[in-house]
Amino acid sequence: GEHSTLMCGISCVVERRRGGQVRKGVHIRLPEVMRKFKLTAMTKEGLLHSMIHAYLFLTDRVADHEPFYDHGPLFRRLMHRINN
Repeated sequence: GEHSTLMCGISCVVERRRGGQVRKGVHIRLPEVMRKFKLTAMTKEGLLHSMIHAYLFLTDRVADHEPFYDHGPLFRRLMHRINN
C-alpha cells in the first residue's frame, strides 16, 4: 500500500571474525519518493525511527536472536526522550 512505499529500509549485519570478534553494521535506505518530493517532516520521522532501531542494534540493547524491529519499552523510551 501507500504506507509501505514511504517506509525507510534498514538492514543490519553481524560479522563474526576469528578470535571471537564481532563487527556490526547498519544500512538505512530512504525511499526514493521521500527524496524526490522532499517530504521533509516524513523523512525526518522515518530516519529517526530507523536510527533508533540502528542504535539499539549497534549498542547491543537487542540480542542477535531477538527481532530488532520491536517497538518495546526501550524503543519507546528513546523515542520519547528524543522527541521531548
